[in-house]
Amino acid sequence: MGHEVLIGMRATLLAAAWCAALPAFAADALNQAIDKTLEAQQSAAQSQQRIDGVASETRDLADEYRRLAQQVDTLRVYDDQLERLVAGQKAELDSYGSRVAAAQLTHDKLLPLMQTMARTLEEFVRLDLPFLGAERQARVAAMKALLDDPDVPPAEKYRRLMEAWQIEADYGHTLESYSEALQIGGQPRTVDVLRVGRVALLYLTFDRAEAGYWDRHDRAWKVLPPEYNHRIARGLQIASRAAPPEILTLPVVAPEARP
Repeated sequence: MGHEVLIGMRATLLAAAWCAALPAFAADALNQAIDKTLEAQQSAAQSQQRIDGVASETRDLADEYRRLAQQVDTLRVYDDQLERLVAGQKAELDSYGSRVAAAQLTHDKLLPLMQTMARTLEEFVRLDLPFLGAERQARVAAMKALLDDPDVPPAEKYRRLMEAWQIEADYGHTLESYSEALQIGGQPRTVDVLRVGRVALLYLTFDRAEAGYWDRHDRAWKVLPPEYNHRIARGLQIASRAAPPEILTLPVVAPEARP
């Protein structure tokens, strides 16, 4: 009987101890649940930050695409203008040739016409982008001297004049690189020059530390941000056939709107 009472008391004490320990286990479980919830919230916040970053980058890329698309449209308009100019010049030259062949103009009548064409060519070179200045001016000077030479037949004068005009027309469709001394910031500097048709005229110093472009509005060389140095260097490689052709993003001055 006394043994059974002792067993009962032990059971009661174990039950009381179990009831006392139960709130501690529940608190631990609750703390673990709270920790997991906080971790989940932090993970969600980090994921949202990554999503916001991707969205911002996507917007930046979209803005850059729109800017480049607008630049391409501007270049297309300018190129169309140049194409019409060249086509008009060629049509005018063809017209001159047809008139010479059909009417068999005498030397006295043909010479004033060729002199007018030579003066027009000289003015065109003066107003154009300043590339290969010495070479082009020397060609114009030689053409004017040829027209004044009485020993040269009119047909040869006309042929050489057409040849000079054709050379100028071809500049609008070629990519070229060469070295030249330029006046940059009032100082003479020898640099590498990149000509992209008649759309852009750019330069890069030999140490590749500075790049610039010809501003057709101000008719002066201006320095570009350093981000263009690599692109212009790549363009020089392509122009000199040291690298295969590829699409490059280069700075271009937008053409002036005609009234």
